[in-house]
Amino acid sequence: MEIHSDRAINLIALALSIFCLCLPPKKVASQLLYNIDQYDRCRYLDEQDINKLLSFVKSFEKSKIPLNNFAVNIVKRLEILESKVCGKNITYFQQSCYFLSLEKQTWTQSQKSCASYGGVLAEIETPEENDFIVQTIFKPYVEDGTYFWLGASDMNKEGTFVWNSTGLPLKFSYWKSGEPNDITGNEDCVHAYVGEGSRWNDRACTDVYRFLCEIKIT
Repeated sequence: MEIHSDRAINLIALALSIFCLCLPPKKVASQLLYNIDQYDRCRYLDEQDINKLLSFVKSFEKSKIPLNNFAVNIVKRLEILESKVCGKNITYFQQSCYFLSLEKQTWTQSQKSCASYGGVLAEIETPEENDFIVQTIFKPYVEDGTYFWLGASDMNKEGTFVWNSTGLPLKFSYWKSGEPNDITGNEDCVHAYVGEGSRWNDRACTDVYRFLCEIKIT
């Protein structure tokens, strides 16, 4: 990913200097909007830099300076830029990018495919993240009855499901009623079943399904 940290530092320094010189708030906002326009022309953005900008601009909201609609506009623009880190046709949520595969692969092959993009099979760690994926990614774009591999398995210890990238046990889960049940004796990998709430199930890792990749950008 191409990094434009020098632009972020210069922008923050410029904005701070204008602010410290006590120029009118409207002038500060206008200068920030101009620089954000320059950022908007960049295809690739660095998440850390954008977070710095976003944090800086939001600090105005806590002050008594009446930036009004200018501040609101700046914050909205930066949040849009933050989502652009993911790229086209990829969905952004809380510092992760998600994308669905079109092809079907085994669980292990799916992990390798996600890794080739710099990510992992999706590791859904909170109810909020799960709700977002179900409502924003699955429901609008995927037919009911479709399976998607996720990044959890109990390969190492039967009955103890962990996230593949960290080896940590699942603190949040969204199992279908009666699952996981290892009904065939070799169901070690987790998939989401789109439809019926898009709940989780365990299946044989050698089965071939589509998959959901996650790229963390923190």
